[in-house]
Amino acid sequence: MLNRQMVIINKSIECVHSSSSESGTYNIENVNSKRSHQSLKFHFHDVYEIYLFLNGDITYHGEAVSKKLERGDLILCNPYSFHCSQLMGECDYERIVINIDRASLQKICTESTNLSKCFEQDGSSINLYRLSEQETSKFVKISDMLEEEIRTGGYGSDALVNAYLTELMVLINRHTSAEIVNPGGSGLPEIVLNALNYINEHLTDEISLESISSALHHNGDYISRKFRESTLLTISQYTTAKRIINAEKLLIQGASPTDVCFSCGFNNYTHFARTFKEVTGYSPREFGGNKS
Repeated sequence: MLNRQMVIINKSIECVHSSSSESGTYNIENVNSKRSHQSLKFHFHDVYEIYLFLNGDITYHGEAVSKKLERGDLILCNPYSFHCSQLMGECDYERIVINIDRASLQKICTESTNLSKCFEQDGSSINLYRLSEQETSKFVKISDMLEEEIRTGGYGSDALVNAYLTELMVLINRHTSAEIVNPGGSGLPEIVLNALNYINEHLTDEISLESISSALHHNGDYISRKFRESTLLTISQYTTAKRIINAEKLLIQGASPTDVCFSCGFNNYTHFARTFKEVTGYSPREFGGNKS
């Protein structure tokens, strides 16, 4: 069964510039999770995430994305996108992770400048870009000031946080408006991309290896093996996680747990409630109540 997937961000804006050597995940300091960071691999959260890779030996995995990262790789992750960073070697790796909730990002937008545009370039849940060394250095400098201001506070801190965040978002949007999304492609085999598309289009249906094999006209064992190699998840784990993500969205919107169960592809409420709690740490009713 999957480990707890939902990462709860404590603050509306977080910025962490850090190095670590944890395999299969990256640290997010100042998060509230019932499980240790060591057990956290694929995960999702309900905020925007900006991830700048600086140094190390990392392969980034996300929905329809698998890429060995290079210095300056910038990843923009939409809320509820499933992702993780896999440490490939023994050396430490360095990165900057910024989390922003929707309200905070909207607050710094203006009537003529939509700073969330970079997350919406082509409708993908995760977009990859490559910053130049000059852009990377500037990003690091601004984000370090942002992190320090969030950490220390003081007079005018809210104004400075918004100013640094605005400067970063302008830098990002200027770059993304000029670059083609996902340089080098997704990095996933076509058969895996087709399997991912099938699963996401049939989440409310009965999904099995046989149904995927039949739809893609390919050997089921081969699809299963390539899927696991490329995503680090079984088809069943990925399907379950996507259904739980959809369930969380509906519960946050106020839908009843029973309605959510059947509209997200579960055909048994007991199984749904047990799976939801194993993944999130809450029962569906507890989760809906807490978010409300």
